Amino acid sequence: MDITQAIQEFSIKTNQQIDLPPDPVFVKVGNLQFFFGTNQDKSKKLIGYSVMKPEAEFGTEITIILRKLEEKYTVTDIIYPAVYHEGEEDESADYRNTMEKFIDGDLPFYIRNKILWNRKHEQVCSVSRNFSLILAKTLVIPIVQDRYLLLKLGSVITILWDNQIAILQSSRLSKLHKNSIVLDSFMFDNFYFNEADINPLKELNTVEEAITYIKRLMSLNTM
Repeated sequence: MDITQAIQEFSIKTNQQIDLPPDPVFVKVGNLQFFFGTNQDKSKKLIGYSVMKPEAEFGTEITIILRKLEEKYTVTDIIYPAVYHEGEEDESADYRNTMEKFIDGDLPFYIRNKILWNRKHEQVCSVSRNFSLILAKTLVIPIVQDRYLLLKLGSVITILWDNQIAILQSSRLSKLHKNSIVLDSFMFDNFYFNEADINPLKELNTVEEAITYIKRLMSLNTM
């Protein structure tokens, strides 16, 4: 069965209940094999993408979103590959890309319906397309579980702290989020984190403390 035929014959429907093992990683759903990874909290919600042939073009995967209730899974969304013409912007593909990276364990979040969701499938904040494109290509530095630095070197430091977010951004950029903290662009020049900088973050309790600490590091870097 080729990819197109497999997609056309995919037999699972929205609102359908399906049986999955307690900690699904690779599971057959309908007539397709799905990958759920090991990165996400699977206690209440679950997302996975279909595993196609190695030669398949990017974007041919089907993504499914499941809700767990009393050990049963119900399909809440099925996201089929987008069809668009050359030169058109495919915003949904940008968001789906973050979902695939999240499932693979490359990102600690995903974006769906212009909302950023954390590893526990909790809503963190709304995001613009420009901000989502930056986040999709960000450098991830883990602090402790569910707390991360997301870096676009030279211009943006995003702090993902449990279900909160803080954004420090360069004044060279248009404001990425209504709550962005805009700093003079020179504060980002030649600034980077080393392991000694990360360790104190592990001892902090709040995102506000993390913001204060990082701004102090950036100030010291300019001296």
